[in-house]
Amino acid sequence: GRSVTITATPGTGYRFGAWSDGGTATPYTLVLNTTNLTLTPTFVQQCALTLTATPVAGGTTSLTAGSLTGDCGRSATALAAPNPGYGFTSWSDGSTSTTRPVVINQASQTLSASFSRSLAVRVVLSGPSGRVLRLGPVSESCTIANAATEATCVFALGGPDSLAAFATATSGFTGWTGACSGRGNCVVRGDETAEARATFIAVRSIVADDAARDLLFGRILSLSDRELLDRVGNGNGVYDLGDLLAHLERTNQQLTGSLSTQILTAPAALSQQIGASKPNQPTR
Repeated sequence: GRSVTITATPGTGYRFGAWSDGGTATPYTLVLNTTNLTLTPTFVQQCALTLTATPVAGGTTSLTAGSLTGDCGRSATALAAPNPGYGFTSWSDGSTSTTRPVVINQASQTLSASFSRSLAVRVVLSGPSGRVLRLGPVSESCTIANAATEATCVFALGGPDSLAAFATATSGFTGWTGACSGRGNCVVRGDETAEARATFIAVRSIVADDAARDLLFGRILSLSDRELLDRVGNGNGVYDLGDLLAHLERTNQQLTGSLSTQILTAPAALSQQIGASKPNQPTR
């Protein structure tokens, strides 16, 4: 009939659960009123989860449900949130979902979220019409049409990438400025301080056969037509075969009659000074 007080002290990594008679207090006071009483304390193992981000500047990690410390075997939900300029890659266990469930069953468990630098390039198109295409596994395009003054697109890059400019039948690409120069593909990383600007100009309709005859015989095109074809062609200051071929490709025209054969059999250096005019010559 006497009263006694007993205490259950958990070891490191455990918490006290309950006594075998259902009591949950410690210290626990009870009255001894049976000849032989046995009480057994139950201890519950504790498991802790640590969330990390790699690199630290890449983003943050948190739990949207559950707790970082508590009983082993519990469930929680982890969230990875990239910082501006970064993108989420994956968790250290291979999961690629930014929000994912996790079962915490280790005394010291770590889950790391990996982030990668997400570069971006701002592309500006100016002119009547045209298109810039991002090359590579992920294809994106930026288009200007209807004689708009300017169009701007932002391409998010995973690293160095290439941009290609394409004219239309009524426009010509004259080159890159800003982050790139020239007429070839624009190679960008996304951390350039200057925008990548693609410039297009309007191109009036020029019959392909007239362009070919002028190259072969002269006195067909005006000086302004030759300058225009060179400007949207190879831009080398001379109206030549490269400019003609660029014109055919851009406008999707084909030469008629024997002009194709004459162009193909003409000297490789076939060209016409923009300001000059060849005298009429007999058909080759």
